[in-house]
Amino acid sequence: MNLIDNQNYLKDSQYKTTANLQARLRIHQLFSSNAYGWFRWEYEHLALLPGECVLDLGCGPAEQWKLQAARLPEGARVVLCDLSTGMVEAARGALQADGRFGWAAADAQAIPFMTGSFDVVTANHMLYHVPDIARAAREIRRVLRPGGRLVAATNGKPHMRQLYALIRLVLPDFQPADSSAERFGLENGPDLLREVFGSVRVEIYEDGLFVTDAQMLVDYIGSMWGIGRWGAGCWDEPVQDQLRALIAKEIECSGGFQIDKSSGVILAGGAE
Repeated sequence: MNLIDNQNYLKDSQYKTTANLQARLRIHQLFSSNAYGWFRWEYEHLALLPGECVLDLGCGPAEQWKLQAARLPEGARVVLCDLSTGMVEAARGALQADGRFGWAAADAQAIPFMTGSFDVVTANHMLYHVPDIARAAREIRRVLRPGGRLVAATNGKPHMRQLYALIRLVLPDFQPADSSAERFGLENGPDLLREVFGSVRVEIYEDGLFVTDAQMLVDYIGSMWGIGRWGAGCWDEPVQDQLRALIAKEIECSGGFQIDKSSGVILAGGAE
């Protein structure tokens, strides 16, 4: 079963609460080599102007906005939207006192807003979760005003390759359910968006991980798509112990566990 675009799995398991996402965010927040910061970098690519209205599709627990809310220009408003009601509630809990934010639980394939409602749509590492990406792109274009723009964050094919190699040392038959770059990645995403948008370009965020805490990396692996569905007992204590020992050995020998990243944003605007 391909879990990455299984909406029932995403709503009821992977993103029912913020726990899995937070386990992954912690690794990136603590061990990323690029000190500039992903959320700061991504926010700047929104290029917001005073009075503009933003739709954040797949907002999660609103980590970006908790960090960047003070930078919103005068009169700007943001609608935080997610398929998961648990994520919407987490976002609401974080920002409900800020009148510039609103919330909606909705599917990107059927965005519940009128045509031309937004100046900017941001989709942060989420379009690869959508069953019909072309339909979502058309919906995004529909709700954008003339001259509006999409900022879609995603990964490239080399993303986290050392992590997958590590897992295969313990689970040789492992095939990552996280096929994000295969569905909508830095390599194929631009062509998918050109079917709807006239202008498309890619910006790369240069970064990597150097993890010095073995348990946190084990927790990261445990948070991944469908970890408990690789096979009976595949995420039991012996498997976790083996992974933890391999990571700890690499940290002892090299000072940390190096993992390459391949991430960026696809910027799209205009219509053909």
